[in-house]
Amino acid sequence: MIIAVVGQESLPDAQSLLHVLEGEFPDATVDLRASKLPNVNYRVSVEQPDSSSFTVTKFDQGQLSCDGTESQDCRVAAAVRAALRDDFPRVVAITDDGSMYVDLVAGITPEEIRTGW
Repeated sequence: MIIAVVGQESLPDAQSLLHVLEGEFPDATVDLRASKLPNVNYRVSVEQPDSSSFTVTKFDQGQLSCDGTESQDCRVAAAVRAALRDDFPRVVAITDDGSMYVDLVAGITPEEIRTGW
């Protein structure tokens, strides 16, 4: 899943995203890693004791990419949106293949994202 802002504003910075993910996945080990890949600002890995691990990657263009399960990705998208102010410009979640999207409105839940495609 890709999380992107439509407009000029930015999604949370590295430390803010780290804090958001620590709050959403309190039993997980959450680790910020610098990236040497071109066009990638940083990566945040989330290692859960009873579930698969995943990574959230922040690209130079501003979007986030989540490589978790559908449930994990929807939780990340809802948590990121909740960390933004209510009047934040349009934020969308896009499927990996780009065929569907859902607007991440203030207060959206992971379940609403899952069923909103």
